[in-house]
Amino acid sequence: MITDINEQYCQYLKTTREYAIGRSIAEIIPNTKMIDIVNYAYQEEGAILRLSEKSDDDSDRIFLVNRSAVYDENHNVIAGVAQVKFRLQTLDSAKKLMRKYSEYEFYREEYRSRNSSQYSFDKIVGNSPRFAEDQKAGYKAAKTMFPVLLTGETGTGKEVFANAIHNNGEQREKPMVSINCAAIPNELLESELFGYEEGAFTGAKKGGKKGKFELASGGTLFLDEIGDMPLGMQAKLLRVLQEKEISKYELQKR
Repeated sequence: MITDINEQYCQYLKTTREYAIGRSIAEIIPNTKMIDIVNYAYQEEGAILRLSEKSDDDSDRIFLVNRSAVYDENHNVIAGVAQVKFRLQTLDSAKKLMRKYSEYEFYREEYRSRNSSQYSFDKIVGNSPRFAEDQKAGYKAAKTMFPVLLTGETGTGKEVFANAIHNNGEQREKPMVSINCAAIPNELLESELFGYEEGAFTGAKKGGKKGKFELASGGTLFLDEIGDMPLGMQAKLLRVLQEKEISKYELQKR
């Protein structure tokens, strides 16, 4: 039974609040899924709702909707709720928008998972005295903006520690950017780190390219396998760490 519905939704459904409230939702929306939502306690986001199966004059009756069960304090389902996100002109446009919406949701969740607190220090397990010392040093490092050097064999969790430092610092709302220095050819490493401007060299991307330093501005740049970086690049990197800036001259010279 419908307990509430707004005027705009009624206009979409070509009915009135006075007529709809108190009636079965199946009577107002014959192909509704709200009964299943309530019975089986689940939710849908970005679902297509087509109010009529007729092909004539029903182009304004295709919607993109969110549906969800409503729970009480004991987690019992007590109702269902639906929200119309978009009214669409054709079924094709609905499908295209649903795909875009799904892509957006996927990347939003991917970004959220990559930047979540799963890398915080309280999620890193260890009980040795050395681990306790490293964790304490990590907490201290997170409260500063100084460069941090993490050493250890491959697979010992240097990147996990780097993420924990980032997520425990004031820069946690800013990007965390990682680059494996050993996986990039020497001739490309400089442009990857510092970027380049349009026309800097033959084949340069139109509009130039932002380097990792610029992408990580205000946040954290994790340079993995930095020991494999060419000595000439290490010298340039040292200057950037000391001066905390990348000069236009360096960009143009590349």
